[in-house]
Amino acid sequence: LRPVLVVEDNPGACELYMRYLQDTEWQAITVRDPRLVEEAAVAWQPAAIVLDLLMPEVDGWSVLQRLRLDPRTSQIPVIVCSVINDAELAAALGAVASFKKPISRLDLLTALAQATRPHNGA
Repeated sequence: LRPVLVVEDNPGACELYMRYLQDTEWQAITVRDPRLVEEAAVAWQPAAIVLDLLMPEVDGWSVLQRLRLDPRTSQIPVIVCSVINDAELAAALGAVASFKKPISRLDLLTALAQATRPHNGA
């Protein structure tokens, strides 16, 4: 199974992502505290990160910027999933995709497949 780091402080949303990824090639690893994301990303080297924006202590925008600036995590694709729908800002900060919650299982699996597909050429 390929690890997917789910950065989400809402237990219900974490449960939903875990259910979505059941019986797929993906394994959800949830991080409820945004301050621990970089450490978890370095330790797990996930195939992708699903990132919420509205969290206590540290917002998702800051997490996204830190992940992009750290050479150990800068190549991990980040999919933003939040009630805030600002795809332009998410893309500008380095997210590969942005979805407004609630995301459907199909959208999540499609985004993960596209984000982790090997890039030809380039």
